[in-house]
Amino acid sequence: MRIRKWQQHDAPRLAGLLDPDADPLWVNQFHALHGPDRDVGGRRRTLVAVDDDDQMIGCATVTESPLHGGRFPGAVDVAPFARRRGVGTRLVEEIKAWRPEQSRPLSTKVRQRDCAATAFVSSIGGRVYQTSPGAVIDPRAPGVQRWALSRSSRDCRALEDIAVPEVAQAFATVYQWIHRPWSPVTNKALLNEVAAQEAADVDRGCSVGVWSAGRLVAAAFVFGAAGGFEVVAETVRGDEPGGIDAVADAVAMVIRLVERRDAGLITFDSHLGDPHLQPVLAAIPHARSDPLDLVEID
Repeated sequence: MRIRKWQQHDAPRLAGLLDPDADPLWVNQFHALHGPDRDVGGRRRTLVAVDDDDQMIGCATVTESPLHGGRFPGAVDVAPFARRRGVGTRLVEEIKAWRPEQSRPLSTKVRQRDCAATAFVSSIGGRVYQTSPGAVIDPRAPGVQRWALSRSSRDCRALEDIAVPEVAQAFATVYQWIHRPWSPVTNKALLNEVAAQEAADVDRGCSVGVWSAGRLVAAAFVFGAAGGFEVVAETVRGDEPGGIDAVADAVAMVIRLVERRDAGLITFDSHLGDPHLQPVLAAIPHARSDPLDLVEID
């Protein structure tokens, strides 16, 4: 094995590094990072491991996150037949050396059910800094319906009559405080751009806000997703009094609205650190869960 820089003819070979059932999240968020080196618009370096015939057996990339500048997102892929031979470990050591600031760790995401990936990350000194529980609920399940009907909708209303810029502002505010303790936003202007894009995709007919004294105190943003919907929900301020009840009322109304459409399951994009949403999800029967660990590597 030898390590070399990325070359143009490497692009068609990347697919051979993936398993047939590769996680779509990994493919879209991390495997997609591989490519030519870049020095503007977010620096990127990619290294390729090849055998004696110059055939790709592994690839590793480290890049900058313009939104969360505290870590360097990284990806390592090794061909199935070449795994457990030290290829991935060697690639990680090489890309770690590229970091312009050694105090900032690499970061990646690993499904807890992916035992091989979890073991590899642990072997190179990775540690979990946040977990997304991956809660999935069926809005038609009797237990879920009973829970939703037990909650008040007095202060709730759908966001369909709220202007998209207002939805974007609320989304940005929620996103910023949720991530502040463990992955702070380092580019507020970019966050506003991202929030505007997200708000344009929000299903406002199923999304819900909770108001108190004329002020939005909690929101559940609903997005269309494969097999149903994805929901981001929390209070607008991190220290909102009665925040758990407000989030519970918003989520309950989302369940009732989605159930009327008979359009599939609800997946929550949440974190163990979400102080109001996690107690709510703990009270709702789950159809399944698929935890995702956010990992950093010094």
